[in-house]
Amino acid sequence: MYGSEKQAKQARARVVAVHRRRRAVTRTRSGVTGTPSANILATTGPPLSLGMCSGAHVLEFLRYLDQFGKTKVHNPPCPFFGIPNPPSPCPCPLRQAWGSLDALVGRLRAAFEEHGGAPESNPFAARALRLYLREVRDFQAKSRGLAREWKWK
Repeated sequence: MYGSEKQAKQARARVVAVHRRRRAVTRTRSGVTGTPSANILATTGPPLSLGMCSGAHVLEFLRYLDQFGKTKVHNPPCPFFGIPNPPSPCPCPLRQAWGSLDALVGRLRAAFEEHGGAPESNPFAARALRLYLREVRDFQAKSRGLAREWKWK
């Protein structure tokens, strides 16, 4: 498979380095916590330059980040789906709140353009990203039983 023993040794060293990055942790005042950004960077392969980044990469990151949220979002089979204040706990997952995701994307979009990126090539302003955020907002509103009032212009 490898032309020489040296190449095989280098390949093993790269694999070990990836596994070490996957277990990256940081120390905080409250103790040891895993870093989501370190985990996704370690598992997604070689780093991308910002010019090569697309809306699909941003969507992948947002979906990954969703699992570290603190907002209870009820799934349709849950008996508390559509109830704003459920009377007891349920096993539904904790997810990122729509407002947090929207604020993050807004800050990244502004930072991209502030640092010389062209607005038409901004991966944080992709149409698919706006559609994803709208879908998350609507699903979370249905999950909590909040009626969305549309303002017609």
